[in-house]
Amino acid sequence: MASDIARRRLVALGAGATGAAAAGSLLPPSLQAALAAYPAPPPGGLAAIEHVVLLMQENRSFDHYFGTLRGVRGYADPGAVTLPGGQSVFAQPKPGGGHVLPFGAREAAEAQREDLRFVGQLDHSWDGGAKAWHGGWMDNWIAAKSPATMVHFDRADIPFHYELADTFTICDAYHSAIHSSTSPNRNYWVSGTTGYEPGPGGGRAVGNDAYEEDSHPGYDWTTTPEVLERAGVSWKVYQEWDNFQDNNIEFYRPFKAVARKALAGLGFTSTNAFYTTVREASGAERRRLLDGLEAGLEKLTDDERRLFERGLRRVPEGGFEEAFRADVAAGRLPAVSYLVPSPLDSEHPDVSTPAHSATVTYAVLDALAAHPEVWRKTAVFLAYDENDGFFDHVVPPNPPADVAEEWWQGRPLGLGMRVPMLVISPWTVGGYVCSELFDHTSANRFLERWLGIEVPNISAWRRTVCGDLTGAFAFGGAAAPQPLRRPGPPPADRAHWT
Repeated sequence: MASDIARRRLVALGAGATGAAAAGSLLPPSLQAALAAYPAPPPGGLAAIEHVVLLMQENRSFDHYFGTLRGVRGYADPGAVTLPGGQSVFAQPKPGGGHVLPFGAREAAEAQREDLRFVGQLDHSWDGGAKAWHGGWMDNWIAAKSPATMVHFDRADIPFHYELADTFTICDAYHSAIHSSTSPNRNYWVSGTTGYEPGPGGGRAVGNDAYEEDSHPGYDWTTTPEVLERAGVSWKVYQEWDNFQDNNIEFYRPFKAVARKALAGLGFTSTNAFYTTVREASGAERRRLLDGLEAGLEKLTDDERRLFERGLRRVPEGGFEEAFRADVAAGRLPAVSYLVPSPLDSEHPDVSTPAHSATVTYAVLDALAAHPEVWRKTAVFLAYDENDGFFDHVVPPNPPADVAEEWWQGRPLGLGMRVPMLVISPWTVGGYVCSELFDHTSANRFLERWLGIEVPNISAWRRTVCGDLTGAFAFGGAAAPQPLRRPGPPPADRAHWT
């Protein structure tokens, strides 16, 4: 949940903040001070980074958030495709005739006397994603998702997000990994792929089957945190008692085995079931449960205990930001941090808002910039797992038909639709747009390039077509853009001609 400092900024960071944005920056004062004190990027290039913070939020497409941002491939894209019927991709056909154009959330909310921040979720399933994509024709969004798919925000609606883009670097060719929902996309985020469901005849893991944590046997391919662990690289997942089941490493067998062993004495078989019960309990019963967990942890080996503490330990509601801030202040921030906000702060359209998410990002950046020596060595990647059901106009690249590992049920796994990615660091200052092609495997490849590790599950096709995110950084020169020049004086008046 949002901390007190962030809550005080909730209204300013949310809808109707045009006046606040005009009056001054919405960035944390600590970050503004750090940027002013150190306008040039630190020397040393990639090797100068000591901390990478990976914050993945929920269910927003690129056009849905940044289609109106200047300089990106948004609604003014001159290269937008033409649909088979001859109209622009932005004029999405309705099944009964006619079309729907992109429309602002503010005007739609005012027409219905609703709060524009509370835009609801749409279909974002494997089958629904395929229907909207429609074999790459991109002409079936309304039938697959409803007219609400065309809604978008703009600078007046989400000024904090736009100021981050204005200040740092936004990637306008960053795609979700698969035409599907949260869980398979987050599999790519924490492991570089989504494999197969366990058991005889298990199909490709393209849905949210792993949410049934007590009965799901667990995935058997290697996660990136396991690679980090074997390489001796520090890492940690920051999460609260309710993590919205967004910490996908909980779904993998080594972590499920550790959880079962630690919780055996209490009769639980998954961390999700345990922490759900803790949340619902109170007083002596809650204390009994938490004490029982600590007793169970004493039975783990050192390696098992480390996996639990780094990957499965959750903090009480409201403690997510405080835990991160405390580690930064104490010099305990690991090399790699995975941030998993609560449902309220997740930005998921059904349970959260852009304003709630902004408070989380604000708090994370404030915690880092309050210690300039840490900020100067840190890169933050703010990504979104999938597009929910919201429209994006860019046709995703597809693998060749003979790349069998990238196809399932006769259609490509991905790349999926574009989602926002903001790269926030001392090396990405300047309001730049990076148009190199990326997807969720790119964050893993950044870790490979930076740390010299190898994430074994990334397909050869994705390694060929997707970059490693280093292209978003200005390691070799000044990060600030060239100053704008004032126009020259007008010419002296003279006779006009036709």
